[in-house]
Amino acid sequence: MGLTSAEQVASTLEESVSTMTTTVVYTAATDPDHLLGKAKGYLSKVAFSDSRVQPADVEGTKSDAIVRGGSVETFATVAQAHARAKSIEAGAQGSASAGEYHYYLGNSLIRVSQVLTTAEAEDYALAVQSLS
Repeated sequence: MGLTSAEQVASTLEESVSTMTTTVVYTAATDPDHLLGKAKGYLSKVAFSDSRVQPADVEGTKSDAIVRGGSVETFATVAQAHARAKSIEAGAQGSASAGEYHYYLGNSLIRVSQVLTTAEAEDYALAVQSLS
């Protein structure tokens, strides 16, 4: 497949999900989770928006918040991507991350806003499936 960075994965997903737009390509200095480049952290990360998320649904959130669309986090291994999703799910109860959708493309975790309906989020699942 040859997609080695979160930016490449996001760019490829954008070709299939017309409502998706990459908004931030993070560096170690700008990563809000402080995991970029750290042991067991991700190797690259981007945030994206989805035009189907209504402004009223995300009022008061940061411009790069997952709830506005999502993110792609790329890890050294598939196992690390799955471990990150499990960690998010375990800590998400009652938080803004509760209910977000998770999809995997190789060693990348695609996190999609819980504001989207299941049918809307399915666009990401279908895009990932077509790339797998």
